[in-house]
Amino acid sequence: MCVRFFLRFAGIEIVRRVGYRSALAIGTILCAAEFSALIGADSPSGLLCWILISAVAEACYWPVHHAVTAATCVEATRGSQIGLRQAVSALASVVGPALAGTLLARTGPGTAFATSAAMCLAGVVPVLLMSRIEAGPVPSVRQALSGADRLSAVLFAMDGWICSGFVFAWALVLFAALGSSYEAFGWTGAAAAVAAAVASLVCGRALDRGRTRHYLVLAALVTAGSVLLRAFSFGSPTLSVIAALSGAAVPALYIPVIMSVIYGRAKASGRAYGFHLTLEAAWDAGVVAGILAAACVAIWSPVPSLCVLPSVLGVAVVYACVSRAHATAAEAHRAALAVVGRRRAKAASQDIGQALAIATAEGAALARLP
Repeated sequence: MCVRFFLRFAGIEIVRRVGYRSALAIGTILCAAEFSALIGADSPSGLLCWILISAVAEACYWPVHHAVTAATCVEATRGSQIGLRQAVSALASVVGPALAGTLLARTGPGTAFATSAAMCLAGVVPVLLMSRIEAGPVPSVRQALSGADRLSAVLFAMDGWICSGFVFAWALVLFAALGSSYEAFGWTGAAAAVAAAVASLVCGRALDRGRTRHYLVLAALVTAGSVLLRAFSFGSPTLSVIAALSGAAVPALYIPVIMSVIYGRAKASGRAYGFHLTLEAAWDAGVVAGILAAACVAIWSPVPSLCVLPSVLGVAVVYACVSRAHATAAEAHRAALAVVGRRRAKAASQDIGQALAIATAEGAALARLP
């Protein structure tokens, strides 16, 4: 994560030279190359190679991915579009973990990683078929940093903090609880992804119907509850599977809530790519800090599953930030309506004045008639 943090802004030059669409395709290809590098990651040199490929792939792919989504989402249906994206991602996560877990257990890493790489490469095709991407000018590093949106950066940093425990640390806890079985781990992930797909569609449509506040509260409660359930699973296989399945709905609930705010702010900025550059760096910083916090808890706690617990702090900050963003947007909307109302009132008074003047002139003309 630290390497990726420092390489984030190196992706600017790649995007500047090849454009948004080609950079997205390069990032996808490098993501596929990660699986080949993983085969040799059991040696120091192989691990370093995997880290570098992964860092460059992430630097190319994710800022452009988010910029494209922000630039192309329609405001009226933004929640549904984000929910649909999460659902498609979740459905892919049904096949991926189940297939990878089975192949790892029965054929070894070579076949499993090659299959994963081939599935990833298939994602290049729709990228190359995309039309011109309007994501704003490619900024310099100084421009990207100076134009950072602080509230969105805090949201992304807290998302990284939550993921560090809820996703990364939890994966190690769950794998150990399932007896280090790749197949059981994969099928558990696949079952969880089905629940996530359904929740994504429901939440996205609800956001478009104006129920953002309702789903923000729900997402915060469900996320905090799921973190606590995972933290106090105590390594029990049964409790761990229940925690994994119940927690699958968490990203489906809170990601549409968060990203609908961020994509709206990114599109309004007119520089979607530069907007998301700093956010991705903030996400990396949040993950690094969260992983260190989880490691400290794991070292000092007799129960490994408690390393997930620091993620609860991120949930509280996300709730506060999204609430503030919606309050600010509501105030701006009310102010805009007030301005429109004053303009309409002024125009109406002018129209009345003009009508009276015309009527007076016509009356005077009629009075002069014999």
